Amino acid sequence: MNNYIKYNFLLNRFLGDCLPIVPLFGVLLLEYGLSLSEISLTLFVLAASVMIFEIPTGVLADKMPPKFSVVLSRVFKLCAFSIILFFPNIIGVLAGVFVWGLASAFDSGAFQSYLYQSVRKFGSTEDFNKLYAQTSTASMVGLLISAAIATQVSIIGLYGLQVISLVFLGLSVVSVFMYPMVERVYLDTQGANVTPLTKNSFKVLRYILSNKALFILLIIGVLAGSVKGSLDEYVAIMLLEKGIGIVLIGYALFGLELVKSFGGFITQWIPAGLNLQKIILACMGVGFVIISISNLWIASGVFALILLFDSILWIQNDIGIQHSSNDSNRATTSSIKNFSTELISATIFLFAWIFGGNLFVSSYFLIGGLILFAAGIMLLTFQAKMNSLNQ
Repeated sequence: MNNYIKYNFLLNRFLGDCLPIVPLFGVLLLEYGLSLSEISLTLFVLAASVMIFEIPTGVLADKMPPKFSVVLSRVFKLCAFSIILFFPNIIGVLAGVFVWGLASAFDSGAFQSYLYQSVRKFGSTEDFNKLYAQTSTASMVGLLISAAIATQVSIIGLYGLQVISLVFLGLSVVSVFMYPMVERVYLDTQGANVTPLTKNSFKVLRYILSNKALFILLIIGVLAGSVKGSLDEYVAIMLLEKGIGIVLIGYALFGLELVKSFGGFITQWIPAGLNLQKIILACMGVGFVIISISNLWIASGVFALILLFDSILWIQNDIGIQHSSNDSNRATTSSIKNFSTELISATIFLFAWIFGGNLFVSSYFLIGGLILFAAGIMLLTFQAKMNSLNQ
């Protein structure tokens, strides 16, 4: 793969996630006058939007050139943040996050599939692991720079952070149009021609259920993405709850994103198999429980460790799914994972909207931590029982 194509991949992932308003999105919603319950409703609409469009966009990406879906994802994301900027009220926010969810649905699955097939056309599939880790790191660096810019919120203001975000999104739209076209060739994981399965997504489900490793990878990815991903949306509010000032939130989030980016960078040299992913899942659960009952400094340190290991888990989980799938269902399989993730996330946000009005944010971290810990232990126990039966 020539350097132009590679660097354009990295640049586009960076630009698409370098949105300085995102680290302070919860604070922005508070500034708009939304209550904690209304913020949970907003996050529910975002998750529900992704869930609704996830599988249809994944199937579309498997039937059409995946570049088409990736381009649409950037265009819709630009529209989403424009709506939130120009309509600073509950209706505008709900409409904006709905379009944001549509953009995320078009991107998830389609990008991994597009990257895998691009690597095969312009290089070799052995390069996929490294390049995917690098593109994921580029996204994390985008978040890191976002947090760095957000540290200057007292000077730039929340409105200024939104404008800067739109500039980066506009550049990402320009960059994505420069992606090369890739002809779709249906190959299984051994390189043999296969019949497209995406004509019926239920066939893809049967394929997943028949592939034990792929099925477990999806369970781990869904649990980590839904619970941990949901809690991520409350981090800024959690820091406020534990006594940090709004001026310092940006610096705290910058430090956390720095750790996350470092985790993404080193992941290309740290393969995480199924058992290690299960252990990471359980440890993340313990970490969230500690966060819920500790002071600001301990909570920040523990969350930094969670981000480090979550980066490894996230990237290695996606890599494992791509290698365990084939070209006829690669995007659809990822979309099923993301659909399930958003379904659980939407359920979490719905409960937070309905029942969480009188709870502290730390209670969300406690409940989420217990769920992840129990899930990790159950998966490890199940694997131990399967191994004993095989012996």
